[in-house]
Amino acid sequence: MTAAVTVPPVTDDHPRPSPLGGLWAFLGGGMVMAVTVLLLRPVIRQQDRPNWGGNGNGNASGFSDPNLDLFLP
Repeated sequence: MTAAVTVPPVTDDHPRPSPLGGLWAFLGGGMVMAVTVLLLRPVIRQQDRPNWGGNGNGNASGFSDPNLDLFLP
């Protein structure tokens, strides 16, 4: 004979997530992106680009350091 196995009832006693959780994630991610862009200092003006006035697009970069293009395509 096999013994009957009793299963404890399922309890949902954990708190509900905040209805504004998505907003906080959006604001936190936006702040991270803003700080990242400010720290990398992308070139905004056309005259500040390394190949401005030249012909071709050989060394064009959106950042002051062209090596950052390898990490942030």
